[in-house]
Amino acid sequence: MIVDSHAHIFENWSGACGLPSREIHWRYIQKGLTHPAAKVFRLRDGRPSDASALSRPGDTSWAGLRLDADFRVGPHGRVEFTVDGEDHYIQYMPPAMATIESTPESMITLMNAAGVDHCILQAGFIYGWMNDYNALAQQRYPERFTGLFHVDEPRADEEGWLAEAERAVAKIGLRGLFYHLESFSRYGFDVWLDDARFDSFWELIQSLGIPVFIEFAAIPHYDRASYDQLMHRFAGLMDRFPRIRWLLVMGPPAGFFGGGGEWAFSAEAEAVYR
Repeated sequence: MIVDSHAHIFENWSGACGLPSREIHWRYIQKGLTHPAAKVFRLRDGRPSDASALSRPGDTSWAGLRLDADFRVGPHGRVEFTVDGEDHYIQYMPPAMATIESTPESMITLMNAAGVDHCILQAGFIYGWMNDYNALAQQRYPERFTGLFHVDEPRADEEGWLAEAERAVAKIGLRGLFYHLESFSRYGFDVWLDDARFDSFWELIQSLGIPVFIEFAAIPHYDRASYDQLMHRFAGLMDRFPRIRWLLVMGPPAGFFGGGGEWAFSAEAEAVYR
């Protein structure tokens, strides 16, 4: 059996996708693309551009997002923005994706073409509110999908999110947690994942016996020093909750550790990876 451990389904990004409003959804997308790996172009002639206009220098939180950039979801896999009357776009999804949407049925078609038997459905607020949609796909196509759930990570200790984690596993049958550090930017990085206030959340996850698919972001400054600090904190969290199984969603950041064509990890990163 061939299993794709990182796949996504999602509703049409032109709307709120289950979040309280389209504005909130698009802020999640905008924040996630302030430092994109995808190519950026000027719309009128396709010349290379950049995404620096999406946020103000020196503020990597949601408060630093430039709302005057008119960030929006466009056609053909593009997200678009405007700077000084000039339109630009990030080619975030495939150009053949006329609308940014990925239904369970379209994913199964892609899986069949690629020879993939089963997919693990990730989550994350950039895609919208995913718990019920992932559960629906898993229920409808149990041979093809295993779904993960997510919470508002920087507020995971709140009663409502603790209850949501229990519901996701016990009531709608999702099989693991997707946990993304990028979400901490929404609240100005006012907490850390290893703060004692989250012990009740991690104790719950440990008691449920589910894996955690974790996606690191080098918060708060998106540099190597931030990443190393995060690794130090995360190592302590793993020691405190030894029965949690952690899976790294993305590979190590090559920009920090892959220069010269070979890996050279910091001591903090190497300790975690080992």
